[in-house]
Amino acid sequence: IIQFSNQLSYNGQIKPLRDRTLVRLKPHVIPYRVEGYRESGQINSEEVWAVASLLAAALEQPEYKDKTFGVISLVGEEQAHEIERLLLRHIEPEEHERRRILCGNAAHFQGDERDVMFLSVVDTPSDGGPLPLRSEQRFKQRFNVAASRARDQMWVVHSLNPRSDLKPDDLRCRLITHAEDSSALLRTMEEGEQRTESELEKAGLQRLVRAGYRVTPQWKVGYYRIDLVVEGGGKRLAIECDGDRYHTIEKLPEDMARQAVLERLGWTFARIRGSHFYRDPDAALEPIFRRLEELEIPPQGQESSSNKEEDALGNELKERVIRRADEIRRQWQAAESTGNRQDSKSTDGEQGVSITTTVRTERAEVNSPKQTQDESRHPAQEVVNNNRPRDTADVQPPSDDVEWVYKMGPYKLRRLHRWAKEKAILQKGDVSTIYWLADDLARRKRIWPGNARKVRRLYERAVSMGFSM
Repeated sequence: IIQFSNQLSYNGQIKPLRDRTLVRLKPHVIPYRVEGYRESGQINSEEVWAVASLLAAALEQPEYKDKTFGVISLVGEEQAHEIERLLLRHIEPEEHERRRILCGNAAHFQGDERDVMFLSVVDTPSDGGPLPLRSEQRFKQRFNVAASRARDQMWVVHSLNPRSDLKPDDLRCRLITHAEDSSALLRTMEEGEQRTESELEKAGLQRLVRAGYRVTPQWKVGYYRIDLVVEGGGKRLAIECDGDRYHTIEKLPEDMARQAVLERLGWTFARIRGSHFYRDPDAALEPIFRRLEELEIPPQGQESSSNKEEDALGNELKERVIRRADEIRRQWQAAESTGNRQDSKSTDGEQGVSITTTVRTERAEVNSPKQTQDESRHPAQEVVNNNRPRDTADVQPPSDDVEWVYKMGPYKLRRLHRWAKEKAILQKGDVSTIYWLADDLARRKRIWPGNARKVRRLYERAVSMGFSM
């Protein structure tokens, strides 16, 4: 995951330490292309549906249990707003909160991370050849932040063919091609590295293999390499070969410092001394075999297919998520289509005014001011596509506070809620009121003037305490 940002902004100077083999979610970087088109403004509806349904599908899979999720739009905030609105409509608020689902642009994730990230590229092909080049520094910073927020897995959802719709140096092209083959950058970096193994490593490996152990030379752990790694029974032993030209006595402090770093990451080490090995190989390897026995690492032979099996399992998970996302997307779109037809039929007999009659019980009502008698007589307000109530002769226009809530939108209210919760400045009941009002707005439920007035006052108070959009 990190190699894209490492090469883009840090000239390969980042030294990652996580062992990729211990990350359960695979593949670590996934491209997902849709046949989308960018509408007026900064919204690509196909990518909105794709990101929301993929995230919802991942929530159902056991491999993603307790994982946190984030969504970044690489073009403005409107795309993230639409994705969050869709998620709030279909995912239970408690689950939304528990998984710390956050939708925004790259700036909203500065200094923050999630286990799984979905990036929406938003842009779509043009009829006149490749899109204008996007490679300026301000875009580099945006892509750098966006592509480095995922701890375990990153999905890149896009509507572009990087080979025909984009120029080779375009940041979008580089990101999509990285998602298509995330190991390409590593291979490029390794082409110039000298891969010749030392004679001591070769001799040690041959004896361990003859003893029936599964041994991997030059095992990569992030930035570092381990001379030999013996695997078996779900456990591993790292073996360093000292005394050769790569592990001279002068480099011993450097080697020990590296070993200390890896030991803090959970590795267990043993060392083969070259001077001892060349005098008496059997005696030199006796501590190694004893340590393997202590760790209960049995001889298992060379099972080189293990990585392929892991890759196959990862691809199976990816395909399972994609299949389930397709099902979810069809269900959501069918429900939305049915809802729109029912709304159009549900009209007032005399005035012909469409009125929403089902109002969800206000879960935040216990924390909000009691409604006045005039407010309680207000009929439910129909909410049209732009999330604003339609004024009619029989439906009283919304109050200034309700109008303010519609202008804020669920996206900004969710940001206010997260800020208030993290700062722990407001009362817990007030924080809940903000949350449920944002939820009602996203689900196009009636906004009660009393709740709107309270949240507006809380917003003004939060601004005075340092909150800003």
